[in-house]
Amino acid sequence: ASRLAAAWRRLPRCVRRAAAAPALFAVFWALRTRNFALGDSAHLIQAVTYFGIRFGYRATYNEPLEILTHTVLFRFAHDLFGASVETVYAAASCAAGVAVVMILARLFVRGAVPRERALAGLVPTLSAGVFAIYFGSVEHYCLVGLLMIAAIAATHRYLARGGSILPAALAAGGAVSFHVLGGWLLPPLFAAPFLGSRRQRRTRDLLVAAAGVGLPVLATIALLTALGVPLASIRDTHLGRMKFVFLLDPTYRYFQFSMFSAAHLEAAVNELLLTSFPGLAAIAYLALAHPRAVRLRGDRFALFLAALAVSFQVFALTWNPDLGPANDWDLFAVVGYGYALLGGWLLARSSVPWPALRYAVVPIAAVGLLVSASFVVWNHSTAVEVDSGHARAHLLAGNDAVRRGDLASAAEHYSEAVRLDPGNAIAHRNLGETLRRLGRREEAIRELRQSLRLDPAGPFAAKARRSLEALGAAPP
Repeated sequence: ASRLAAAWRRLPRCVRRAAAAPALFAVFWALRTRNFALGDSAHLIQAVTYFGIRFGYRATYNEPLEILTHTVLFRFAHDLFGASVETVYAAASCAAGVAVVMILARLFVRGAVPRERALAGLVPTLSAGVFAIYFGSVEHYCLVGLLMIAAIAATHRYLARGGSILPAALAAGGAVSFHVLGGWLLPPLFAAPFLGSRRQRRTRDLLVAAAGVGLPVLATIALLTALGVPLASIRDTHLGRMKFVFLLDPTYRYFQFSMFSAAHLEAAVNELLLTSFPGLAAIAYLALAHPRAVRLRGDRFALFLAALAVSFQVFALTWNPDLGPANDWDLFAVVGYGYALLGGWLLARSSVPWPALRYAVVPIAAVGLLVSASFVVWNHSTAVEVDSGHARAHLLAGNDAVRRGDLASAAEHYSEAVRLDPGNAIAHRNLGETLRRLGRREEAIRELRQSLRLDPAGPFAAKARRSLEALGAAPP
């Protein structure tokens, strides 16, 4: 094994990368998920299939460049090879996973001497459950995750070598442009100049960071505007509608539990165990067994990672009530980046004697891999197919038509959604409201009443009643 490792290291770097990338991709691809009941996978398969085939792209301020990139890739691959949405998302996810592994490997090799300590930090980091999203996930957290990892690695270069903060800022701005989730990277990024800059450079670095973040965001706004998506439509996005958990009340449509309830805290603990166990275990081991072996105060990048972990944890606890593995585990898996990287980095940089460190790393990584592998293998072996012609796609198309002011097209899409799913109260409500605005009173009353029959206490019931009142009709 040592001879093989030595022979591998003697190969040119470009050869090693060219050999490693396909091998890593093959591993990710071989274990890609086939369970499309996870999270929003079913919704995305339906919507991207519809918009990709009919329009060639999907543009919205909900995950702006994520959805746009995937729909364009799908249309291209579908036209050339007949590829499905599932295949396109899986390929993008696996490719992002390969890039993440190679970026992190380079980061740890640069930061740890000798090389075996780099491995001692890298293996527990990659065994964290957060990296399960790169096994073919049909979700919008892979490309933004790759950009966040790239921004973190660029921040290390800035803090360790005194270079420019611009590459890190551009990558962070790109992450925000792909998904608003990337915004939680900004607080630690703007704290970095206070960790790494001399006082006379600090103001300049902050301005450079602001410009670097702003450029991709402004470019994205310009692109979406050119595609006919008005900036005002951001009010209708997740970002515009969501509230923080501690501001929620029982009348809010997504309310599940209050901020400090036992159910919320249980969901938070479960999320941490699923996504962050190796990092948390490494931090606990060093704090309890070798507190003097950690040089946190003198390690500026470790302080940055600590700030990153705090920022992501605040997000996970306060963003919305869907926290936990039973809900949007992949959205909140971002908390795992902070803890996994911090724990792995502290292991690699600690002064714990190598025999003791080795005996700690093996069980931490083994348990982490057991949790992650069980999740990956279960989702690979549990095949759940999705009908790409589902009503959800027509609901989204109708919503887009309403925003464009094309009520006739909206009515057609909502009518098709009702035909495909007669029990969908939202489809009936949207169709009724659109017909009301078109002046088709009797049809509007029929659809609005049907919406209330199907869901008299749902999130849109009050709107349906107000529309009936405006038409001079009574509820059913």
